[in-house]
Amino acid sequence: MIQLPNTLSVYLGKQFLKNTAIIFGVLMTIVFLADFIEALRRGGDRDDMTIGILLQMVFLRLPTLSLKLLPFIALFGAMLTFFRLAKTSELAVIRATGVSIWQFLFPALSIAFAFGILVLTVINPIAAAMQAENDRMEAKYFERQSNLLTLSTNDLWLRQVDEDGLSVIHARGVVNQGIDLTEVIIFQYDRGDIFTGRLDADKARLRPGYWDLENVVITGPNRPAERRERLEVPTSLTLLQIQESFASPATLSFWDLPGFIATLEKAGFSGDRHRLYFYSLIAGPILLLAAAIVLVLFLGVVWSAYNLGVRERNTAPILTADSQPWRTAPEDPGGFETPGQDIEAYALRERDSSGVDTVEIDPAVRPGPEEPAASEPQRPALTVET
Repeated sequence: MIQLPNTLSVYLGKQFLKNTAIIFGVLMTIVFLADFIEALRRGGDRDDMTIGILLQMVFLRLPTLSLKLLPFIALFGAMLTFFRLAKTSELAVIRATGVSIWQFLFPALSIAFAFGILVLTVINPIAAAMQAENDRMEAKYFERQSNLLTLSTNDLWLRQVDEDGLSVIHARGVVNQGIDLTEVIIFQYDRGDIFTGRLDADKARLRPGYWDLENVVITGPNRPAERRERLEVPTSLTLLQIQESFASPATLSFWDLPGFIATLEKAGFSGDRHRLYFYSLIAGPILLLAAAIVLVLFLGVVWSAYNLGVRERNTAPILTADSQPWRTAPEDPGGFETPGQDIEAYALRERDSSGVDTVEIDPAVRPGPEEPAASEPQRPALTVET
């Protein structure tokens, strides 16, 4: 197997990077225009929304969207590279030197895998931070989330907004995926963000439409403390809203996800959604290699068809005979022997010094001289009658 020269490897790598950058620019332009049009549709009827804010939100989402398109960008970039090389006959020249298809694709495969590692370790944290800022702006301008949750290793903070105002819930422990809270404190505010009261409870269970508190102590401005065994506090929260209020996996970097998953499960919540996202990030470089391997299969089929049909358009195809015998006579052909078999009738005659033939030929194969045929009386070819 011929080793691919370094100069050729660098050249193929540069061609792959250049064409991949072209595909990346085209796809990102299309994605940006589509996302910006959607942002105009959503924020066009809001008085506090400006073009600058919409553009900022679109740019913040762009890195996350680009990471989802990376396998397709790598695939189309490699296809464009090899299409251009085939069009300029460079592909045929390289293959004619004895370079295998795997050696030919090695620069592209190496760059794809290295870029996947770079995306995983460097670009992903940047994209996650930008996505988190985008989510904050959407919560502010589009009011997508009225209930926000913050989780640490020891505490849970939950904010709920209802018709009476704002309530901030603090709990020391979580049981049953967020249904039951322990050592609960609820801070209550009116619609003007003025503190109105505090509720301390040993336990709180989320039921449809309200929190069921046990062993409650009610305190507030200008009022004495009051104890109750049970108290129902209205809420618009549901279990699904609490579980979805956690930080989106896309807003957490590759380096922060393992710690967040551990904290989530320690608090009693399921971390399956974040764990699946973490595994998908790890599989990113392998996915880029898979896209390149698909290209290998595609290129192999195209190259085989190209070898079968390539020739000059203005010249007839040339048929070349095989260099080895196609058929050879067997040593023992079998069958019956006949008189004169294997005798050459017109073989060269060998004579001795006196002029006598030394090779006798069977008369059946070469009969003697022919006798002249009897001549018929001649008659005129043309008779003239008078």
